[in-house]
Amino acid sequence: MDKINKYLVVFSSILSFFFFSIFLYELIVASKLTSHASQIHVFRADNYFILYNLFLIIVILSIKRKRPFILLIGTFYFIVLTIRVVKYNNLIYNKCHTYGVDNRVINVGSQTIEMVEVIGNDSINDFYIGKYECTQEIWFEVMGTDGSEGVFWKGKSRPVDFVSWNEAKIFIAKLNDISQCNFRLPFEREWVYAANGGIHKTGYRYAGSNNPDEVAWTWENTWIPIYFKDSRRPRRVGLKKPNALGIYDLSGNVWEWCEDKKGDKRVIKGGSWYQSVEGADIDDEYFDYSDYKDRCNGFRLVLSK
Repeated sequence: MDKINKYLVVFSSILSFFFFSIFLYELIVASKLTSHASQIHVFRADNYFILYNLFLIIVILSIKRKRPFILLIGTFYFIVLTIRVVKYNNLIYNKCHTYGVDNRVINVGSQTIEMVEVIGNDSINDFYIGKYECTQEIWFEVMGTDGSEGVFWKGKSRPVDFVSWNEAKIFIAKLNDISQCNFRLPFEREWVYAANGGIHKTGYRYAGSNNPDEVAWTWENTWIPIYFKDSRRPRRVGLKKPNALGIYDLSGNVWEWCEDKKGDKRVIKGGSWYQSVEGADIDDEYFDYSDYKDRCNGFRLVLSK
């Protein structure tokens, strides 16, 4: 029994040290993040600290009382508890990080706008960005019949696709009056940061994958022969795979206007169904005049925190 007791003490001591190490690691990670991301790592650290103390208590009791059955039963129980805590921690982490920590749903008349929280870094503040490109149903809810000039390919779940930068700003001004929020277009650095997965820094060429067919509607994959006619056009939002933050169609479908101005033109990002796949590259930068509109120009909303 003494030999068994010794092995179990060593085993639990190792586990205790292991969880204490993870506890310190989570605190270090939390110290380098801001806002909700930091809080989640602190939460994870608290759970691991509890496990560390529980195994430490078992070791102390076993050594003091020399009752290996206490350690044996306790070790089995806390291994089960450990598995449950780790699974719960990962569930919380995936739910809150992969798809935003504090997502918002904003009601606009009969429609809703889903916004995903993006945790910032040293040079970018936290912000919310649209889970989808601005759709035609939201566009018409705000603009009424006056919005008909902003649509080329009709479909309520399709993005608005015939909008100039100026028209997008008019829409946002009306939306802010209705919602009492402070919506705006993204700055290019925010758009690129969100497309890259925010704090996840996925490093993909396109928003969510290195394979454009998984995440982007472009000239190469929007053609389907229907009665011998060309079927290329923007698709309903959210059909492709989202990126690490749960944001859809950042690459492809329609171009997305940004706030930035370069010379006498505005920045436009993401590529579209009407361009080749090269335009969907996250890092590629394109420009158009503020009053320019084509059947592949849309936008995505942003809210500052």
